[in-house]
Amino acid sequence: MYLLSGLSFTFSNNVLGVHTVGEFIFNLFLLIALLVFWVDSFQIEVWNDYIGARYYPMVILSIAVILLLIKVIRAWKEIPPEKRQEDLQGLRGCLKIKGNQRLALAFLCCLLYVMLLPVAGFLLSTFLFGIAASWLLGAKKPLQLIAAGACSSLPLFMVFVWGLNFRLPRGTGVLYSVALFLENLI
Repeated sequence: MYLLSGLSFTFSNNVLGVHTVGEFIFNLFLLIALLVFWVDSFQIEVWNDYIGARYYPMVILSIAVILLLIKVIRAWKEIPPEKRQEDLQGLRGCLKIKGNQRLALAFLCCLLYVMLLPVAGFLLSTFLFGIAASWLLGAKKPLQLIAAGACSSLPLFMVFVWGLNFRLPRGTGVLYSVALFLENLI
């Protein structure tokens, strides 16, 4: 029964019933993401009276949210208060490690990229993301960063827009006009 409610793939020994605060936090973020997907699933359109395309994701996500909510509540109840404090101290220490800080920055860069994509369009957002990713990987010279941004955005743009005739996000305002101009070059 316990394994049926386990939706997260964590690297802990939760099969034995031992939970950590890190596992709890991971499951909480996963629960929030599933709730966002569940709310978004209400916007799926029904075509030709085929309702399965709309309700199938809603049902699956509802079941996943319920099972994960059970897992989160059970995990929190089973963690002794002194273990919670100990694990939180360990997590704070974990964030002081430089590699983990870079990983957190990379995650934030991905979030910013996703949020910037509809507004700034594919070319500018991917260019900026390429610069940020190269900086996180160790490139420090401005020319290297600009080259990395250009090499990450332009070839992808050419392949998807000109080669595959795929419409990428164009952005708003002037960026929309520039993207439309570049799409119509070939």
